Amino acid sequence: MRNNVFVDCGYALDGSAQTDARFNYWGDASGPYHETDNPSGLGDTITGGVQFIPWLTDTTEGAESARGVLPHEFSVSAIPNPFNSSTRLRFTLPVTSEIRIAVFDLLGRAVKEVADQRFVAGTHQVTIDASNFSSGIYFARVQSEAFSATTRLVLVK
Repeated sequence: MRNNVFVDCGYALDGSAQTDARFNYWGDASGPYHETDNPSGLGDTITGGVQFIPWLTDTTEGAESARGVLPHEFSVSAIPNPFNSSTRLRFTLPVTSEIRIAVFDLLGRAVKEVADQRFVAGTHQVTIDASNFSSGIYFARVQSEAFSATTRLVLVK
């Protein structure tokens, strides 16, 4: 289930199964009430095996473009790629993390450190200036304690 609105229609979910109801709106920006996971939530009450974190916190836009929705997985991409002199590395973090971003050549040598800092959960973008690099293939690695991803970069001058 994702981005759904439920009303009291007389139907229920099978209580013996785990239900993934993340990214749904629960009637209040504080989220759904759950006695242990969100006791201050003013939204609908959640019981049983319903996975509900994170929830939508803003209903002023459509569910797909709602502000405040955090990514639920780690991802990395470079745009443009191939590129000439600079590219933007876009990455999403499901949790706040200490992140190290570095660029490596084909021999595995680090040729540039782009970032080594704490990033909050969400989507981020950093620019990689490769104007002093030779044309060729490079790799950008985004790494934290919990995950690591590498993307290929093609520099064409």
